[in-house]
Amino acid sequence: MARPSNTAERQSQIVAALIRVMARSGYDGASVALVAEEAGLAPGLVHYHFGSKREILLAAIDELERRVSERWQARRAKASDARAQLFAYLDAHVALGRDADPAAVASWVVIGAEAVRDAEVRAAYERVVSEKLRLLEALVKAALGEAGRDPRAAPSIAAALLSAVEGAYRLAVVAQATPSGFAAPMLRQIADGLVAKARNR
Repeated sequence: MARPSNTAERQSQIVAALIRVMARSGYDGASVALVAEEAGLAPGLVHYHFGSKREILLAAIDELERRVSERWQARRAKASDARAQLFAYLDAHVALGRDADPAAVASWVVIGAEAVRDAEVRAAYERVVSEKLRLLEALVKAALGEAGRDPRAAPSIAAALLSAVEGAYRLAVVAQATPSGFAAPMLRQIADGLVAKARNR
C-alpha cells in the first residue's frame, strides 16, 4: 500500500485535532489557533491545508464516519448470523471498550448542533445519516427475515434504532448522569423487542 502523502497526513492531523478540540470546547470554541496548537502545527499550516474552519469540519464528518465504520467492520467479522450483525452495528456505535472514542461521540453531537444552523454542514450530516439508515435498514431486514418476520417493518425499526443511538450520544455528552455502559445492552434489547413484535411473514 502506498504511503499517504505529506499533505494527506497533515490534513488528517488537523482533522483529528479539530475533533479533539470540539469535544472539549464545541465548534465555536475551536479556533484555528487552538486546532493548530492541538495538532502541533503553526496556524499558517492549517490555513494552507484548509480554506476555512468549516472545511475542516466537513472533513471531520467523513473522518468520524470512517472511525465508526472501522469499529463496525471489526465486530462484523465475528458475527455469525443476521441478529449478531445487527448487534455488531449497534455496538460499534455505542459500546464501551478499548476502541471506544468519547471525543468522537462528543464531536458528533457538536456537529449535529452545527447542522441546525449551517446548510452545508446539514447536507454533509444528512448524507452520512442517510447512509447509516440504509445500512441499518438492510441489517434489520436480514434480522427480520432470519426471525420469520415481515421485512416491511425494517425502515421504521432502523429509524427507531438510529434515533436511540443519536439520543444515547447526546445523553452521554450533555447529561452524564446516565449509567455507564447502559446503551449497548439496552439497544440490543430494543432491537430484539422490535424484531419480535413485527408481524409474521
